[in-house]
Amino acid sequence: MRLTITQAEHDDLRRAQALLGHAEPSGDPALVYARAMKHYLAHLEKQRLGVKPGAAVKAPATGRGIPRRLRRLVRERDGGRCAFVSADGHRCQETARLEIDHVTPLARGGRTEAGNLRVLCRAHNQFEAERVLGRDDVRRRREIAQRERARATAAAGASAARSRTRDAAQQERYEDIRAGLSGLGYRDADARHGAALADAMPGASLEACMKAALTELTRSLVLRGRQRARCTA
Repeated sequence: MRLTITQAEHDDLRRAQALLGHAEPSGDPALVYARAMKHYLAHLEKQRLGVKPGAAVKAPATGRGIPRRLRRLVRERDGGRCAFVSADGHRCQETARLEIDHVTPLARGGRTEAGNLRVLCRAHNQFEAERVLGRDDVRRRREIAQRERARATAAAGASAARSRTRDAAQQERYEDIRAGLSGLGYRDADARHGAALADAMPGASLEACMKAALTELTRSLVLRGRQRARCTA
């Protein structure tokens, strides 16, 4: 393998060689690379697939979300490559851009469990979806998902625009409220939402804005809890 690296990357390599002085006295870059890649792959697998599952992986029988442990189990079971097999018995060799697919779609009563999941590359996932659900239905679902992503992007852009229009004092108060909510354990998205309420209270004190944010976030949590209770009843 030959590659070109920047001066900063070269400095990182030298630091790694120094730290590995006892384990790899030769400082061979190939050995440093092999060790680095092994650790980086472990990090990526944990980030994308979660920790290795134990004997049993509990997952919701219905619902579109697939726990990372279950994703890892299915990916390892299928050997980390597309599980599609053609009519003549040839299995797809693709190992990149893999997706977890429901063999029996959720729209047809399929369940989110290992026996109903498989690894497919993007092309074969699309092919199977059109074969089972029909091309028109798949196109309609894709258009709905695109509209939802567009709305989310527009909402994020509007929030960023509001941030840019704040003056220095407003921005300082916004950051103080966001930091306070984060310190209380709220997720960053909720903390930002609560802090943004101060934009509609220009003359209010910091304490009043914080109280309004806590009231709104608490109300949202209660509503979500009631919705979950109805779903599980």
